[in-house]
Amino acid sequence: MINKQQINSSHLHSFLVLLDGEDDKSIQALIDPADHQNVPRAMKLMVTISRLQLLGTSCIRPIDQPILNALLALDDLLRAFYEPFVIPSLSLGEQLASLAKFAFLAFAHHRLHGTGFMTNQLYADLQGVVKTAFFNVAKQKEVDSSKPFYLYQQGSDRLEQMIGDVRTMSHDQNVDVLQLCERLSDCIDVNHIFARHPDWKGAHRRLSYTGTEGVDHVNTWYFTGNLIVNDVDLDSAWKSGQIEAELALQARYIPFGFNDVLRTHDVDFLRSHGNGKFVGITELEGEDTSIIADVEPVDNDSSEDCPGLELGAEAELVKDELADEDIHLDNLLADEPDESGDFSTSEDIPADWLPVPTKNGDMKLVHKASILACMFKSGATKLSADRLLRVRGYTKDFKREEIVISVGEEMLRVKNMAISVIQTSKKQIVPVMFAVTSLLKAGKLMLSVDVAELRSERASDIQVTGQVLSAACCEFSTEMGKMFGFVWDGGYLQFTSPTRSSQATRQASISAPRPRNGYKDSQVLPFPSHLVYPLNEGLIPVNRLPDGITKQLLEAVNHKNAAFMPMSTFYEHVERFNTLPDSAFEKLKNAGTTPGLPYRNESGIPCIINDATQALTSKQIVTDSGKVECHQCGNLIHLADGRAHVSEHILLKMLGLQELGLREEISNEIVKVCGFCGKLTCGPTSMKPHSRTEVTSLCPRMHSFSLGHASRSSKGHPSTNVPVGCPFCPASPSCPPPVFWKYSMFFHIQQAHSRYWDSEAHQPRNLPPDLLNNLQVTLLEINSIRNLHPRISSACTPLIALPFDPNITGLRRKDPPTADVMVNSCGMSSSRKKPRLSR
Repeated sequence: MINKQQINSSHLHSFLVLLDGEDDKSIQALIDPADHQNVPRAMKLMVTISRLQLLGTSCIRPIDQPILNALLALDDLLRAFYEPFVIPSLSLGEQLASLAKFAFLAFAHHRLHGTGFMTNQLYADLQGVVKTAFFNVAKQKEVDSSKPFYLYQQGSDRLEQMIGDVRTMSHDQNVDVLQLCERLSDCIDVNHIFARHPDWKGAHRRLSYTGTEGVDHVNTWYFTGNLIVNDVDLDSAWKSGQIEAELALQARYIPFGFNDVLRTHDVDFLRSHGNGKFVGITELEGEDTSIIADVEPVDNDSSEDCPGLELGAEAELVKDELADEDIHLDNLLADEPDESGDFSTSEDIPADWLPVPTKNGDMKLVHKASILACMFKSGATKLSADRLLRVRGYTKDFKREEIVISVGEEMLRVKNMAISVIQTSKKQIVPVMFAVTSLLKAGKLMLSVDVAELRSERASDIQVTGQVLSAACCEFSTEMGKMFGFVWDGGYLQFTSPTRSSQATRQASISAPRPRNGYKDSQVLPFPSHLVYPLNEGLIPVNRLPDGITKQLLEAVNHKNAAFMPMSTFYEHVERFNTLPDSAFEKLKNAGTTPGLPYRNESGIPCIINDATQALTSKQIVTDSGKVECHQCGNLIHLADGRAHVSEHILLKMLGLQELGLREEISNEIVKVCGFCGKLTCGPTSMKPHSRTEVTSLCPRMHSFSLGHASRSSKGHPSTNVPVGCPFCPASPSCPPPVFWKYSMFFHIQQAHSRYWDSEAHQPRNLPPDLLNNLQVTLLEINSIRNLHPRISSACTPLIALPFDPNITGLRRKDPPTADVMVNSCGMSSSRKKPRLSR
């Protein structure tokens, strides 16, 4: 993840094939992960990525621009790291400045995305390379500042040479511990001889990395720049790296302030997320993922070789066993020879893990690296469980991924726009537009799949992932005239994962802050393949868009064109989802919450798959006793009592009284609040003409009730919140007047019919007699509701002045209502005089 954009091999492949001189075969040879140790091929891939800067914008669609921008940001990072080692003309100061630039860039991306950008192991090791380079140059300044310093000699080249000498000293390439000690001693003697007679040793004759792909070794004559240590200012090199990193991030439209972030307590390059935790020590912060876990440390070992080292119980057993004086070579051999007469040792069975006995006698697999770390590393701390991520770059369950290209009439391709549905934490099934990031078919990575396969029985073998687009509905002009559509603002929606009940997980989230832009799972979502449909987005110049947040965002990242989806096309897909059976949505997982969903149309109505949402809600919240869980307070109530119960929460909100302990508060947009469930997503309520009982709504908690009975306050159900028709809105025989809930009608009159609203009294005025009676809210109703909800905090400014007395026409309150007035109207003691009322 870079700048909220996922990058994978499919993205690389789709862009690199656009370069001159490249084709599908050559790019697959570069991306092919079969040989992880082929350094020259990796270098060639990174150099090829740098050529993406030469791509013209004419072949880039708006949906592709964030991906290309992220790839260019990746190129800035890679070049800052490898150029000091492959450009011979750079001076030592320029080399260090480039490495500092890499350190700053890596720190910014890791803080923004955490392990979504780079594994903690790799990040810690790369930052260690930069730190070691600066430390060694500073050390050389103290030893002899007149000598040159070669960065490439910090690598494993000399170690590889020594291992090669060890394995070629005799015909036996493999060695045991005793032979290893003897051969290493001989290597040291040979190195001493070469130190006295350097002309006896022939170094690498290769003077360049170019030419032969299988060569990755050079000698010191390859570098021609000024590498004298005395000519280097470490502070200037570090500052230059920071400035270049800031400029690189600005060029890729990635906002990040290094000075502000690094002023935070306990934040540095090895503790990118602060809180005193070093990355790479544990894979998941706050969770013990060490190989030797769940064991209390014992007292410090008294061994003279490892003073002050704390060892776990299993490590003590391993140490004691290795230090046992009674163990001889014969103990390591098998009891009996095999059929050929040979004995087998542990070396003949390659394994990264060794069985170690625990206190209770059980055997536990412990990684060899962890055993050595416990035995020889002073002040050992918890290391990551997956050591292969550090030493090999891939996991032990690694499977080679082959990119396959399918050809068909109608295809779903990586990077294309598609539409599907997700389930949110609010138990809603909503349509979403997303950019396809990866396609997997039977475990193989695909660049495209046939849409016909998504509708077949084999759809379960296809996995589709993508990033949900942040879009807004607006009106704009096209060659066909004005139209409404969803315009993509160039960003993606970030999801907050559903709340987990695990106390350990909650504690871990508190102790380990998440990256600012979230991990990969908050940006990339899986989609059910049978519910995915490709889209053909339209293009519109940004200057044709109306002024607003969408246009500002696109102009901020220098987008010339915007991708849009006409509302007619969007509604066609929504209708298609509405016709699907409920069983098609059964396997949808909770994606979490995000402020950008559900999408809203030109009228501000949320776009929801209503039938599927209602089925999902009924399935998840209705208990065996026939009760439902109140969205606001969480109490179990009968479905038939939902209107009366939820209306009590709405009225307290209008009075400015805050209920304590609510899971979800009533929105301030009470005019849109549903009287059945208290949410904003159910749309308008309506009544059948000449009916006093039949109320229709899209709310999944809708239930029938008698308007006459519900409009009278009682002891058990004091609320009188019922649907009321608006006589001021235009109506016709074919189109009855709109209906609002009684409590919402106050806000409707205030917003839509201001001439019937007294802004000083915060109440309606000059209402027709029928409407005046329908909007009656008595003091008895208010006090009864307040007594049912004793957990109320101190009052704040009320939204509407209540009670509303229908016996007074043209209410006009000269004194503006205050919190004191409302508290008094709710039956609380107050010394304030009653407000004067005049006709």
